Amino acid sequence: MHLICFPFHLYYPLLWVVQSYIIEIDLIKVLGSLLKEISKGAAEQIPIRRELELLDKYLYIQRIRRNGLLQVSYDIEDEQVLNCLIPRFTLQPLAENAVSHGLGGMDRLGEIYISIGTDGEDVVIVMRDNGVGIPEGKIKTIFAGDRLGNNDSSHVGLINVDKRIKLFFGSGGLSVESRAGEYTKIYMRFPKKEN
Repeated sequence: MHLICFPFHLYYPLLWVVQSYIIEIDLIKVLGSLLKEISKGAAEQIPIRRELELLDKYLYIQRIRRNGLLQVSYDIEDEQVLNCLIPRFTLQPLAENAVSHGLGGMDRLGEIYISIGTDGEDVVIVMRDNGVGIPEGKIKTIFAGDRLGNNDSSHVGLINVDKRIKLFFGSGGLSVESRAGEYTKIYMRFPKKEN
């Protein structure tokens, strides 16, 4: 019988390599499923439940990109609200804004908190990050700039989501609250429409 000696100092590097390959395989699967959804187009309305599944996939990629320095939490008022319809890929641009602009330059844990509920006949979704915030003067120009034709490309995602909400539902849209150096909250409101 032969005894195989494996040097202990190689265990951790070997485990790290195995873990890296597993993460890469998961990442490829997640990316593939997102690309499949993107190929379906953005025009379709889907239940909020499905939109959150797509958002989780996007945020998984961002978590890897940020070396685990991203935490996401949800507060869902009532599971029934998850059956309401929302345009496909409406939440992803808001999360992208939070990660890229709000949390982008931070080397500490970034947090995104998503609250979903109702207010009368409307669905209200709030996405809050603990990032760098937006200066007060700039908040006023985000949506006004679009009407004046001088878009700031750093907020084109917010403007497009606002337009899509209004186009699909005829009312509703986005509003922004922020405190520089502390947080940004995006409020999304649109009429309840169940599948």
